Amino acid sequence: NVLIIFILLTTVSFAQGLKFGFGGGLSTISNSNSSLSYNAGYHLSAKAKVDIPLFPIKPVAFIQYYILNGSYSFAGFTGSTSQKIFSAGIGAEYSLLPGPISPYVAIDFGYNNIGEVKFEPSILNQSSSASFSRTGLDIGAGVEISVPFLISFDVSAKYNMLNLFGKQGEGSISVFNLNLSVLF
Repeated sequence: NVLIIFILLTTVSFAQGLKFGFGGGLSTISNSNSSLSYNAGYHLSAKAKVDIPLFPIKPVAFIQYYILNGSYSFAGFTGSTSQKIFSAGIGAEYSLLPGPISPYVAIDFGYNNIGEVKFEPSILNQSSSASFSRTGLDIGAGVEISVPFLISFDVSAKYNMLNLFGKQGEGSISVFNLNLSVLF
């Protein structure tokens, strides 16, 4: 009986430390081997984090879906481009100051599916790379503002190196994000 009570209490206390929520924000992409010009895009995100009492490091898991738009100029033709990128990963946030307003620094390791660039109107003989997957590293900082027992707002800025590992001839692809998540 004591073992069952201990397991139930452990499960309940662990569940109280789990926060999950949705968000989004602005994204700016940079591709060192591309002549395409991208406007600021946006992204949608989901995030989960585990708050371990009296421990400054919080494990996190996330997914992000980037929607990027830009323009091109090729042999006298101009038009628009679009690209979608899906990212999923795990990481850690180190809390610099505990409390209802808690700044943090973060590092994440992510899997990224970098989608094909689409041209509108399409151009004859325009080379378009197929989508591909790479792993990357994200670094950043943020602040979590909590209303105890109700909701938290997580505001962050991150630099995401989408293809830091496993490059196969493509240039470095990175995204700078400003994100707001609402966590429950």
